[in-house]
Amino acid sequence: MLSIALLPRTKPLAVGYLAVLLSINATATTWVESEVDDPILAGETCHVSEPASYGSYIYHWSSKYDQVFWPYTDPHGIWVCEASGFVGLIGDFALTEQEKTSIASYLTSRRSAPGTLEETLTALESVYALRDLDIHGKNHLKRLLARWYQELGNTDKATQYRQAALEEIRDMLAGAESGAINEYQHLQYLYLAAAYSHTLDQPAQSQAYHIAFEQLVSGIKQPDNLDFADYLSEILQDISKMPRNGELLLPSQD
Repeated sequence: MLSIALLPRTKPLAVGYLAVLLSINATATTWVESEVDDPILAGETCHVSEPASYGSYIYHWSSKYDQVFWPYTDPHGIWVCEASGFVGLIGDFALTEQEKTSIASYLTSRRSAPGTLEETLTALESVYALRDLDIHGKNHLKRLLARWYQELGNTDKATQYRQAALEEIRDMLAGAESGAINEYQHLQYLYLAAAYSHTLDQPAQSQAYHIAFEQLVSGIKQPDNLDFADYLSEILQDISKMPRNGELLLPSQD
């Protein structure tokens, strides 16, 4: 199950196996080769890459508009096992017995591990459809796929994932008053609802979510969320400058 604790917030986290070397001035990330056990085929190993260094600059790259971050937005952050064909996000190889059975059955229908990035993304989605994700993990995956397909130039597919993610976000926001989501999530989902409504050419709804976001920010209860609220407020200023064309990218950005 994809752990939300593994998902970057607004500053680098020391996450499990990650050996993090922070660099204030650098804007590059580095990787080291590694091996992990194949979660499907006992005795087999998967050749993967693990982060060696990164910095807080990753939270200012354009993927921030979808609230998805490196290393998940790097091809190295999608691990592929050549022997079994298993595909998973970096570090997310722990499977329940039920997941293992379902995924092993699916993989027997595949001739080989995916080759191209597009094939890898398709396999990633198929494998995660058989995994026990909570609603936050499912939403993160849709947003991640939206960002990936935008980077690949497939705006139509990116738009489809953002629309699907927005529908889930609206459902989660509807339960905010009952405590179904915490304050941090409430801030993030209001931002995403405003951003996605904007790019999907729903200006009235985008404005309504923007106002709700500002109201929530004005009454922050958890001091730890103040920096996150400021971070999202800055990003929302960018959103208003973007064309409503299905993409989340400033016109001046590459």
